[in-house]
Amino acid sequence: MGADLAAVDLANFLRQQRITPSSTAFIFTKTGEVVALPDEARIVKAVRSKGELKAMLPKIASLNDPVISGLVAAYQDQPMAGTRVYDVAGRTYIGRVTDIPPRYGREQLLAIAVPVDEVEKPITDIRNDTLLYSVAFLIFALPLYVTLVVIWIDRKLERRTPQPRFREDE
Repeated sequence: MGADLAAVDLANFLRQQRITPSSTAFIFTKTGEVVALPDEARIVKAVRSKGELKAMLPKIASLNDPVISGLVAAYQDQPMAGTRVYDVAGRTYIGRVTDIPPRYGREQLLAIAVPVDEVEKPITDIRNDTLLYSVAFLIFALPLYVTLVVIWIDRKLERRTPQPRFREDE
């Protein structure tokens, strides 16, 4: 019962770490076992085999999740905490792996994987909107500016043009 509550709490914590809609956070061991996922049903499914509970934590490979497997593989290539960039099915992800202090779990790591395109999309949208507003402002302001410049030049020319003088005897 206590393990189930801890698993639910961990799943809730990991679910709250979601940065973008497709990002995922998870806890795994340095030997490649899954400790916690944001979806407790997935971890329960991985822990149960043919209706019986496994005595050991499930391996990353048993999840059949290429995003998680890709980040763990990138970590195992260079086993130290830090940021990694990797590709899964034509999509680029940025992942971060951090050591969990030993008092919370020995040899355990917290990992977060985020698709780069979901991070860049809001920035790209802001850039495009700003460009659109700038062009619209120029389209509306430029004719006004040109009109004001023409009026200013016209007034300057009127001052310099000599006025015709009329003679009184005519």
